[in-house]
Amino acid sequence: MDDNLIEIRKKISSLMNESKRRAKKNECLWCGKKITSLCNSHSVPQCVLKNIEVNGKFDYFNTLAELPVMNLDKGLNEAGTFKLLRRDCDSLLFQDYEDLNKLRVEPTGRMLAEITLKNLLVILNKRYIEIIR
Repeated sequence: MDDNLIEIRKKISSLMNESKRRAKKNECLWCGKKITSLCNSHSVPQCVLKNIEVNGKFDYFNTLAELPVMNLDKGLNEAGTFKLLRRDCDSLLFQDYEDLNKLRVEPTGRMLAEITLKNLLVILNKRYIEIIR
C-alpha cells in the first residue's frame, strides 16, 4: 500500500472516529436516563454472529467493492452496531430476539417488533453520525 493511500485511510479513520465521538448521546434513547457506559448493541444477536464469523471477522459490502481506502472485513464489535441504549434497556428490550432457543422457532409478533426496533436504532445511529460530519 503506497504512502498516499495510507494517509488517506488514516484521515478517513480519524474523521469517522471524531464523528462518532461527537454524535455520542449522554442519555439512553429508550429510558432517557444518563448513560455512564454505552452498550455496544448489535443489529444481529451476538449468539448468531459468533456462529457465522471467520477468525473473528465478517465480510461486508467492501468485500465486494474492494475500495482501497476501506477495510475488507469488520470485527465482531463493529458488525452492525449502535450505541444508543443503556445495557439494562438493551437486555430488557430484546429478550426474545437475543434468545437462541426462541430464534429456532417461528418468530412471534414481539420478536418481529424487536427486530424492527433494532433496525430503526441502527438507522438512527448512522444518521446521528452523518449529521455531525
